[in-house]
Amino acid sequence: MEAANASLDQLYDKYAPLLFSEIIKIIPDDQGREDALAEVFFYLHQHLSDFHPTNDFFAIRLINYVRRIAICNLCKMQADNRYCAPLETMTLGERTVFALHCFRSFSTSQIVAVLRLRHQTVVSLLHSAKMKVNHASSAAHSR
Repeated sequence: MEAANASLDQLYDKYAPLLFSEIIKIIPDDQGREDALAEVFFYLHQHLSDFHPTNDFFAIRLINYVRRIAICNLCKMQADNRYCAPLETMTLGERTVFALHCFRSFSTSQIVAVLRLRHQTVVSLLHSAKMKVNHASSAAHSR
């Protein structure tokens, strides 16, 4: 167990600044940022044997995971009831772009810069997410 804790400490020292820099882009408040980072390292602690830090894709996998946690936390903090159902139906990409656009007021250009995606991809994801929100809204009104 001590070896696992030492390993986790080393991972924290090495990756926490990188992961926190990703979280800052998504979550607006300090407490939310700290909670997201803690959640990531708690998950790592629970599943350390599933991760292979020597693998070239380890950092990419961690960044993707931290973005997912940050977006989920942002949605929980910001979403009112009208967004709960449609957020559940969105892909991670749709949810990420939608949350940054609607909850953080990011322009598509800002989302492109933060997520390092092509502009057309961001536009497409945002359009798809908005369609899901509109569909859920229409379905709720027709009841």
